[in-house]
Amino acid sequence: MRPFLCRLVSHKFGGSSRLHIEFFQADDAAVSFQNRAMHYADGLFETLRVSGGIIPLWGLHRERLLRGARVLKFDFDQAAVATLKRRIDDELNAFTGVLKILVLRDWSGRGYATQTDTVQVWISTHPLPNIVASISIGLSAVKLARQPILAGVKHLARIENTLASRQLRSGDFDDLLMLDTTGCVIETTKANVFFKLNQHWITPPLEHSGVAGVMREYLLGQWAHYFPGPVSIKELRADDLPSVSHGFSCNAVTGLTPINTLLGRELSEDSTLSSIQLAIAKMLSSND
Repeated sequence: MRPFLCRLVSHKFGGSSRLHIEFFQADDAAVSFQNRAMHYADGLFETLRVSGGIIPLWGLHRERLLRGARVLKFDFDQAAVATLKRRIDDELNAFTGVLKILVLRDWSGRGYATQTDTVQVWISTHPLPNIVASISIGLSAVKLARQPILAGVKHLARIENTLASRQLRSGDFDDLLMLDTTGCVIETTKANVFFKLNQHWITPPLEHSGVAGVMREYLLGQWAHYFPGPVSIKELRADDLPSVSHGFSCNAVTGLTPINTLLGRELSEDSTLSSIQLAIAKMLSSND
């Protein structure tokens, strides 16, 4: 399927948001200089796995989009999202790959202050990335700022992740663990994390920074279906990492990926974790 872009402009009508939709071939689309995303990162994004035209985790993506829209004060409600989803379904057909959704505040003049809360939505399709059996994780020198208002929201201002990812150019690690400015473990540059300490699984809280990943939400809600023991949302600091026996990263595109090396230390292999990885991969590949 050839990549496409669509621009949807929301308008208030009868108390709810309506979308005007224009579709472009990717090569023909151009972003205006008068774009608040380019000037101020004033927007949201979602990166979704698609299998045979089906988005397995759409419900969780939809809820995160709506939460982000409420935080950023966008006119982007359930009716608008439903219109968007219908048009996406029409265009995807049997597509398998990655779908990216950008929700941007409309231009309303120069300066930080906004005169409108209407949005444009841009959509693009991409091939699946290479999905590996396991990864090595190092430690990022870049710390995540704490901002409770934006914590969990997948907003466009991802400069910390961009800077941290430069460390990966050395090829020493597949991904990097990111701490916040108080030393708490939050996430990697592109995924959430779960670690096993003292026979108990934990994942860091995301109340002050980080992205509330859709796969993380899915696993927390379906944990008993996949894992034999409980899981807790619990603060984890850098000093706790030497006690980790197993771990994995997760996101909505690559699924669950076991960690084979953490900060240069090999972690124990876990056949149960490998089986769960395969089960999650099957779920993401389902087009039922």
